[in-house]
Amino acid sequence: LTLGSTGVRKRWMFNVYAFGLYFDPDQAKEELTRWNTYDMDELVTNLSFYHAIIGSSFEKGLRMVLARTVKGSDLMVAFEESLRPRVQRFASQHSHGHNRTNKEKIQKEGLAAIEEFRAQFNTNEITKGTEIYIKNENSTLTTWINGKMKKRIENKTLSSALFDVYLGNNPINTKAKELFAMNLSLLVVNQNRLN
Repeated sequence: LTLGSTGVRKRWMFNVYAFGLYFDPDQAKEELTRWNTYDMDELVTNLSFYHAIIGSSFEKGLRMVLARTVKGSDLMVAFEESLRPRVQRFASQHSHGHNRTNKEKIQKEGLAAIEEFRAQFNTNEITKGTEIYIKNENSTLTTWINGKMKKRIENKTLSSALFDVYLGNNPINTKAKELFAMNLSLLVVNQNRLN
């Protein structure tokens, strides 16, 4: 995968972790081709482009390196607080306006996926310098901690929710979000229009 942007997650005044967002350039170019008539500066501010990236199936990766030692329970709570409202929102979108039962089923599966995802961080502490890498392949999230594979969780709603934390309407780092979109736009914008 190709590095698309980097940033720092801050909580209050403290750096919590540095992160990098990655993408598969060939898959991204193919999947985002319909955006080739836009200018780069239009794409960086286009909410629909971000929604297309978040909902896409091309491989994306998230690498986090902790800047401080944290309790595993604190990281679990942070994921819960970030992912739960997003899973609830994406359950509505992924049900495509179908009946309420379908939406509730998608939401229930998404919330169960959050629990499974959070469980891999159930430890006393996660030390400074720990590397967490999460990659999506279609709707499957795979997590590695310090190079050791931990979990594979298949759930489109959870996958969308995770990348929405970084690329959605309220990202944890706006500059990293915009840089990621700019790098993806370089793949899809008609190069003849750049001259």
